[in-house]
Amino acid sequence: MKQLVLLPLAVSALAADTPRYVSPESAAGRSLAVVVPDQSLLHTAQVFGATAEAALAALGDVGHVVKLNAYLRDPAGESALRAAIAKHFPANAQPALTCVVSALPEAGANVGLDAVATTTRAGTGVLPAGGVAYISGQAEKGADLRESTRKTMESLGATLKFLGVDWSHAVQLKAFVQPMSEATAVREEMGRFFAGAAVPPIVLVEWISPSVPIEIELIASVPDAPAPIEFLAPPGMKASPVYCRVARFGAGPRIYISGLSAQGDAATQVREVFAQLKTALAATGSDLRHLAKATYYVSADDVSKALNELRPIYYDPQRPPAASKAMVKSTGSGSATLTLDMIAVPAR
Repeated sequence: MKQLVLLPLAVSALAADTPRYVSPESAAGRSLAVVVPDQSLLHTAQVFGATAEAALAALGDVGHVVKLNAYLRDPAGESALRAAIAKHFPANAQPALTCVVSALPEAGANVGLDAVATTTRAGTGVLPAGGVAYISGQAEKGADLRESTRKTMESLGATLKFLGVDWSHAVQLKAFVQPMSEATAVREEMGRFFAGAAVPPIVLVEWISPSVPIEIELIASVPDAPAPIEFLAPPGMKASPVYCRVARFGAGPRIYISGLSAQGDAATQVREVFAQLKTALAATGSDLRHLAKATYYVSADDVSKALNELRPIYYDPQRPPAASKAMVKSTGSGSATLTLDMIAVPAR
């Protein structure tokens, strides 16, 4: 069984408003987790490159990067990506990293990235200091991908209304879509939905779904959110003991955990990954009851089923995180078929 070893807490600087990079592993091209004080955070759109170095360069100078989400055309590219990240960022400030394999919407691109970074900017894609809502993936059926996109955006709009905000508070949209060859249709429909207003950053991940062509999750700023984390279900949406429809909380730190994976059969992978998650949360002053957002990437039916069966063991049914689960081609270059990508808040 893989053992998760924690190194002493590393801090990139002594300032209280500087992110804390927990157990940075330069050789692995990531930190186990990053704890970010309450401050404005830029959520970028996807950028692309033929190489990892080109994709990192395309991000530009965005501040202290605390989280990288990577999408690889070929799982063999993961080692090169990690090596490039290790060189690109200071040894004691490696971002948290999640990596999956996906078709990409840009011809000639082998690597796609989106990032979360501290910022002094304002405007599109910036989550201001203060309250935030993580909205679980929503999916509405339509006659085709375009109609499904429109209906799902309408559904998300109703959720924003429930939260007392509107689309001007949207920070980032992540769409799990199939097929990726129709990415332009998704982007066009989202652009029409905003009717000339600024469109928040869009991230596209190819998924494998037997029922709907698209699922969209949303990050939104909620200025008046109360400080303690809340787990909510808008009217007409059924609550679940393993995920909430919306996780909302006010001012305070947030914690980005690197994608976690393990080897073994399906049940072993799930149990080991959650054991790693508990260790990572403990190292950052959090726990399973203070998870805000979960993205589960799976690449095999048996691990997807095991995840459904075993999640109730780990979650308080009154406090499960907002979540999306996406079947993807691969969760990396190894034999693991599950990757957990988590955001949490400190235990209070």
